[in-house]
Amino acid sequence: MALLLTNFIHIMNNKEIIEQVLDSFRIGYSDMRVTVGKTMTLYEFKPVIGTRMNKIRNLKDEFAVALEAQSVRVIAPIPGRGTVGIEVPHKQKEILRLDEILGSDEFLTTDMTLPLAIGKTITGKTFIADLADMPHLLVAGATGQGKSVGLNVMLMSLLHKRTPEELRLVLIDPKKVELKPYEALGKAYLATPIITESVAANRALSALCGIMDKRYETIGEKGRRNIAEYNASDGVEKMPYYVVVIDEYADLMMTSGKEAELAICRLAQKARAVGIHLIISTQRPSATIVTGNIKANFPTRIAFRTTTGTDSRVILDQVGAEKLTGNGDMLYFAGAELTRVQCAYVGIDEVETTCKEIGESYADYKGYDAEDIDRFVFPKPLPWASTKIGHDVLSLCQYRANIHKEYFYDENGVFQEWLVKAMQEVGIIGEEKLIFYLIGSENYPEYGTPGYPILISEPKRIWAIANGLE
Repeated sequence: MALLLTNFIHIMNNKEIIEQVLDSFRIGYSDMRVTVGKTMTLYEFKPVIGTRMNKIRNLKDEFAVALEAQSVRVIAPIPGRGTVGIEVPHKQKEILRLDEILGSDEFLTTDMTLPLAIGKTITGKTFIADLADMPHLLVAGATGQGKSVGLNVMLMSLLHKRTPEELRLVLIDPKKVELKPYEALGKAYLATPIITESVAANRALSALCGIMDKRYETIGEKGRRNIAEYNASDGVEKMPYYVVVIDEYADLMMTSGKEAELAICRLAQKARAVGIHLIISTQRPSATIVTGNIKANFPTRIAFRTTTGTDSRVILDQVGAEKLTGNGDMLYFAGAELTRVQCAYVGIDEVETTCKEIGESYADYKGYDAEDIDRFVFPKPLPWASTKIGHDVLSLCQYRANIHKEYFYDENGVFQEWLVKAMQEVGIIGEEKLIFYLIGSENYPEYGTPGYPILISEPKRIWAIANGLE
């Protein structure tokens, strides 16, 4: 009770200080209103006609000094309301627990396809966004400002709302520790074990591109336009949604280069209609990492506190993120709309407990066999693979041949060597000397069916092995 009274007195004092600053700079206003949130308070007023908005925006430092605040954000004007807002953080913040969000009526009754229960707005309203509508999300901010906690909050909300038959996760964690608790999910939700190496990440992204193409063919054959229409059809096996989470995109870019970016951009451009959605996070929101291609294909973005206004511009195309207070304070950007949200908090022990319980509940779950990408991400090495062939190149070619193996034959079932040569020329297969050979693999059933295209560098030796002569 004493804390509430103290906060009330502090808020009223701040209101008077803001009025004094406006009066001292001869800015006319009316209807000063106060909205108290979990971690900050919004002071909103209506400026008199003829007041220049730039004049009010330029007073943010004066407001911060007068209010003795760490930072002050001036919204001039608030879109659609004809008012100006001044956001002032509380000196004593309340922790917003994830349980409070997951137990809210808004989350329990939502009919969103992939609901992300992120937190609460400054007005105290539960903020939920549909990943299926975004359709992809970029999360960025400085180190220690709440990105990893934010990812955990989003993943936990998906796990609470969707079953393993409806949702498959592909988790890429170059830092190797942030997403480790989700290993306990097992095959219940994970389409593949958590990926920590860039080579496996590239395979996973390539496999998802193949799944995307195959889904388009399947959906098109039924005369449907997207996954929602297809799943609503009678007599079909429902397709699950894929959510791909990359916890440190900058590290993946440094180790994988353009290959990862091209695969991500291709998925971002086309995968929405077939139910594949991306969430990428980075602590380096520089122009070399968050490139124009990424920004063009990720219209929905979340900015936690950044170190400079330049980083804020890279993420949001405007300044503002550098003025956030940290500890989950974030700006949600969707097109032209910018919303300040306090992200919920979930401890790592809660994540571990929840994942362990889910994993135990679905211990006998077999997974979704129709699109098993695990064998493409972590393939078995061929026993006859030459040491000169890079294992990564070999695995990638295995994947491409398997997913698109029907493309290697003409209408009479004859293997088309010209197509392989064309793939070599454009760099799809890899090194110039590597070729595909069609061999019978009856002796090696675990590596494919007869007529499976295999990448080799020593054709004579392969033929000998295939025919049992070696």
